[in-house]
Amino acid sequence: MEGQRQTTFRFDGWTVNRDSGDLARGEHATRLQIQPLQIFVELLENPGEVVTRERLIAKLWPTGIVEFDASLNTAVRKLRIALNDDPEKPRYIETIPRRGYRFIGKIEREEAPPSAPTALGLIPPAALIPATTPTPPPAFAPTPAPLATALRHRRWPVAAAIALVLMILIGAVTYWFSPRNDVPPVLAILPFIDIGPEQKDAALCLTIAEELGIRLAQLPRVRMVATTSTSSFAGKPGDVREIGRSLGATHVVEGTVRRNGEDVRVSVRLISVADGIPVFQQPYEFTQSTLRDIHETLSQSVAQELKLLLSPQQLKRWQARMTRDPEAYDYYIRARDYSRRKTTDGDDQAAELYRLAIERDPEFALAYVGLAEIKLGSLSMREARLADIAGEVKALLAKAEKLNPDDAELHSLKGWLATEEERYSEAESYLRRSLQLNPSDATTYRRLGHLFESLGRPREALEQHTRAAELDPRDFVNPMYRCMVLQDLGQFAEAARACTRARDLDSTNYWPSMVTSWLEVSRGDLFEALRWSEAASKLDPNEGRIVFHSIDLMLSLRLVSEARATARTMVTPDEARVRLYQASIELAEHGPAGLRTYLRESGTAALTESGIANQAVRLYQIAGELDNARAALESMRSTAAFADRELFDPSQIRAAHAPSLVFAGLLLAQGERAEGLELLDKLDQMLDRAEKNGVVHFGLDSLRAESLALRGKPDDAMRSLRRAVTRGWREAWRAETGPYLASLRERDDFKALIREVEARNDEMRARFHQLKRPT
Repeated sequence: MEGQRQTTFRFDGWTVNRDSGDLARGEHATRLQIQPLQIFVELLENPGEVVTRERLIAKLWPTGIVEFDASLNTAVRKLRIALNDDPEKPRYIETIPRRGYRFIGKIEREEAPPSAPTALGLIPPAALIPATTPTPPPAFAPTPAPLATALRHRRWPVAAAIALVLMILIGAVTYWFSPRNDVPPVLAILPFIDIGPEQKDAALCLTIAEELGIRLAQLPRVRMVATTSTSSFAGKPGDVREIGRSLGATHVVEGTVRRNGEDVRVSVRLISVADGIPVFQQPYEFTQSTLRDIHETLSQSVAQELKLLLSPQQLKRWQARMTRDPEAYDYYIRARDYSRRKTTDGDDQAAELYRLAIERDPEFALAYVGLAEIKLGSLSMREARLADIAGEVKALLAKAEKLNPDDAELHSLKGWLATEEERYSEAESYLRRSLQLNPSDATTYRRLGHLFESLGRPREALEQHTRAAELDPRDFVNPMYRCMVLQDLGQFAEAARACTRARDLDSTNYWPSMVTSWLEVSRGDLFEALRWSEAASKLDPNEGRIVFHSIDLMLSLRLVSEARATARTMVTPDEARVRLYQASIELAEHGPAGLRTYLRESGTAALTESGIANQAVRLYQIAGELDNARAALESMRSTAAFADRELFDPSQIRAAHAPSLVFAGLLLAQGERAEGLELLDKLDQMLDRAEKNGVVHFGLDSLRAESLALRGKPDDAMRSLRRAVTRGWREAWRAETGPYLASLRERDDFKALIREVEARNDEMRARFHQLKRPT
């Protein structure tokens, strides 16, 4: 009945008004959009009960039309964001897989009417703290006594308080590490520890450490240990001196956060690793409130009181980083927390939170930067197409640059985007500029390393990845990338040490084992490569890339039945790639005739997706289906897959496979010699540059052998192929079935070389069978 209709719901300190959509808890207030509100009311009216998706869709979209931007998933995600509810560990809204949602909180039912709606969401204005200029102390003290007393007894807004702590620490570091000291300091900022009774400020603790690190890194003569490394010590007890030494630091910053209702205490210590003595320590009392103008005012006034040696430009950059809106800052903290998870779901939540931060404060530069990074990350996380995201990323970065043109993270992302778009000269300029602004950013050094890899300059790439590893010594990706580049340079012993380091740093991630498998392929030991591939698969059984790699290795060792059995275990949505590997197995077991039968039965559409179309061209040509091969080739001409970067990527040397060679082979077979030779010329130029820059991988020699054979230069081709075998090439079965070395197959020296390779493969195959033999 309408007279019994409940207008206001209360739970766990929250109040939600179904008519206005106001959602409030303490001084936190927001207004729900209509669809999240409707969902929430439906759940609140049926606490503990499953409300089906069909029921919610019927209520929200009675016409049956559901647009993507207004989808149920999006509406529920916005509701969770407003409640700060983690979908993986829900406190209020629980997902019931394939059914719907359930409210699991405890509703407080009261007959008394709630406070007037106008009281919801009101935040008291902040009083600006005037800057003062006390008499400078004769020598530096952590905090001048009058100021320390005031700070201990004054309750500050949280965001302004964070700025205050940052500025005081920066003051301490600026004085303590002034040019009078001979040794440049190396600082490690440990994640602040949440010691509050509710344990709900972990994200805030990490953000304080990250922001402090970014700011301190900009000071002259100060080097920072990356937060990826320091975060590995989060929540772990230990001697600060030992932690600092393990990170290569001279000083460590640590701190705690304790929330009690609306009061927050932050305690900070700057400690010398040499003797464990605090250089600076201070507790501060804060309250949850608004940033508004107080953040900028406090930053400048504290800097003035502590006589910090900061340039106006540096102060301006720091001020431009932060928002004055407390809700925008809260959204930002939570977005950073989700983005650290490195999952697609986490990225979705982070993107939504960044958008909400921008909605609350359109001048919040860091929110634009964060959202742009999520979008660029989708290139690998979701295999997104660059053309689909580049426009949005550029718009986000342009807005951020207008707001804060000298932000290091902004220039780093511009460099990443320019690398993806093959604007290599611009990319290097952006990345170098980023490192000028923040010389301790391991991520930017890593991006610069990737740039040099794209340019086929492995020595310079190694230098950048090594620098990243020095700055971020406990992040496994840095030694992993070093392992990959060292393979290209033929420095296998050093590569093995780098891969071991990566595995030691993270024994739960499959990538270090996968890269170790690539290393063994580069050394010519396919048995060890297969063993490491299986180790990677145990860490992530559902990762299709690992299974595909294992099948490749098995086919190289002519373990056809094992490859077929492995293919049956694949659990992947990539149906096209599954068909590709099934076709390869048919080729290995039944030859070109069996491959032709399989391709005709599976249909021509099965292998035409852009990601594998170049492999389809190769298989169709082997099967004698030249019309289908040409159709696959033509389907790619207008796509990004036919751009120079995709056709002549130096990383193809490591895989010993080049799409340009595949396409050239087909064009030459169909009499289009000029275009085919043009592709081979460009491929040879890429191989020559790589060799000049230090690459000694067998892939360089095997690709050159195939190019020379297609050109009709068999003697030169054999010399390159012999060098490939010496360096670790073991692809005998592909040499015998593919079209690229066909002109060599009747030569006695070719047959002898293949027998030599097969003898080595026989030995590795025997080791495999011995390993698998029941004991």
